[in-house]
Amino acid sequence: MDGVAARGSVVVHRFESASGQRELHAPRIATVTGWVRGAARTARLRDRTTRATPPCPAWTPTLRRANGAGNVSSNAKYSSCPTENVDAPVEVVWSLLTDAGRWGDFFDLRVQRVEPPGPAVVGQRCFGESGPSFLHLKVTFEFTRIDAARHALGLKVTLPFGISVREELDCVFVAAKQCRVNYHCNFEFQDGWRGRATRLLLRRELVTGPADSLARLKRAAERAYGST
Repeated sequence: MDGVAARGSVVVHRFESASGQRELHAPRIATVTGWVRGAARTARLRDRTTRATPPCPAWTPTLRRANGAGNVSSNAKYSSCPTENVDAPVEVVWSLLTDAGRWGDFFDLRVQRVEPPGPAVVGQRCFGESGPSFLHLKVTFEFTRIDAARHALGLKVTLPFGISVREELDCVFVAAKQCRVNYHCNFEFQDGWRGRATRLLLRRELVTGPADSLARLKRAAERAYGST
């Protein structure tokens, strides 16, 4: 029978031979503490995605026919829909979402410019960079829908590596000092091997990224409300 015994940060692999005698393999160093912490963080972020309203399909393959060639190509999509209760009035969250010039204060985004400047309007675009500063990964957001009465908006997002995202956010009143934010991210990738490679390399970020953004928005809204 195979077995693994953990001793601090060393993992020792044991097995029983056919004669019943136990033997030890060479120990393998493993950062057990770091792995556990990373797994716990991923589990917390993944849990936010499971509390979606409404639930999102995981992988939705879509077939598109090439221009007149008769060849059918596969363009896979991925949807992630985390939701979060925020201990701040819905108006506070809405003011943060509709002021793209301030997104760099709490999102993982370095805002370069907003056209036209000012409060969000349909057609307004926000240009920026994300990730490590030395990579200069360009990101563009465009407001496609703004419903102030329902505190809902839509965004078309262009990311590096040929990724596009259709985002829908809505803020639901819960109480005078609390609201719920629903975040729907619909990713779309390039056709062919480049799209498949991108999905494979970023499969973890597709789950944790939207949940992390929503958690940042929650903290920013609660800080803003607490300081008033």
